[in-house]
Amino acid sequence: MPAALQGIRVLDLSRTGPGQQATTMLADLGADVTAVEQPGFIQRRAAGGSVGAGYGRNVGRNKRSILLNLADPRGQEVFMRLARDTDVVMESFRPGTVAKLGVDYEAVRAVNPRVVYCSLSGFGQTGPYAQMPAHDIQYQAVGGLLPLNDEGRPRVPNNIWADRQAVMTAAVSILTALLARERLGIGQYLDASYLDGAVTPPGRQWDQMLAGDYPCYNVYECADGGFIALGIREPWFWERLCRLVDKEEWRDHQRPQGELHAEMTAFFRETFRKRTRAEWTRLFLAHDIEGAPVNIGTDVLSDPHLVERGALVEVAESERGRSWQNASLLRLSETPWRMRRPFTYLGEHTDEVLEELGYDEPARAALREAGVVE
Repeated sequence: MPAALQGIRVLDLSRTGPGQQATTMLADLGADVTAVEQPGFIQRRAAGGSVGAGYGRNVGRNKRSILLNLADPRGQEVFMRLARDTDVVMESFRPGTVAKLGVDYEAVRAVNPRVVYCSLSGFGQTGPYAQMPAHDIQYQAVGGLLPLNDEGRPRVPNNIWADRQAVMTAAVSILTALLARERLGIGQYLDASYLDGAVTPPGRQWDQMLAGDYPCYNVYECADGGFIALGIREPWFWERLCRLVDKEEWRDHQRPQGELHAEMTAFFRETFRKRTRAEWTRLFLAHDIEGAPVNIGTDVLSDPHLVERGALVEVAESERGRSWQNASLLRLSETPWRMRRPFTYLGEHTDEVLEELGYDEPARAALREAGVVE
């Protein structure tokens, strides 16, 4: 059975993790993804010069890599040759950068009208913040997603929600545009941003609960030093927990205040220390209660659910021993993802790609001597 995206060609200009992770999802399902990296780029000096070195080895798997200087007109010419026959272009520069390099959507569309061109940026291509340099905390801040402490003051988040959401935003946008192209025969431009997925409407009923202000939505230490995450929002799950711990008189006090809040919090802290993390997990499953074990560090490698799901895969890498990578998030029954290349070095496929474009050995040597490729 051919792979789901076999025959789809992708040029990946991403310089940040979420863009690289989005194209890895496409590569896992069979797309021919070529990472176009800048010679001498900072990632080349990190972790042995691997594709996506600063963001984990798995964002470079199943891809080819070329080192191409887009600031040189000859490098732009090579890129446009590639772009003529590509299906997707992904870039994650600051808005306006690809236009300065001459490889923006308008330039690519001129030679390939059916191209799907995705720009993934922090705040999007338009708006007053478009040129603002930022990371995940700023996207969550603008989106109203920062958690609040007991005094109602914003605090540093414990996750990179905006970054993770951006991966799915970009990947789903690309897949949708490819489907639209099949139906309508047109390519298009995709303006994806980290911020869009982090915007949260005001006045959510569960704001305080999500900030950990209630006993029903919190993290507790267990007898073995592990932790359990309690995430009860629906009243029927709360009633089941109250019954389990012999506190049915609390069934109507899911969001307590004042002294009752303090009393309940102290009770649950003491109660959860009486059993191990595994014991509480089994009880929650048996009684259909919203609670789950907290995995820290290497715990994820032995979690029975993650093991059975194959969420992580151990791969052998030449000269690097073995390492763990995330399995693909896209699970298809008839066209599953495959590990074709577990690891890719920067520029590993430069000669291979140039040869496919018709550059013979003398021409490739001339480009390399001029610093256009590496």
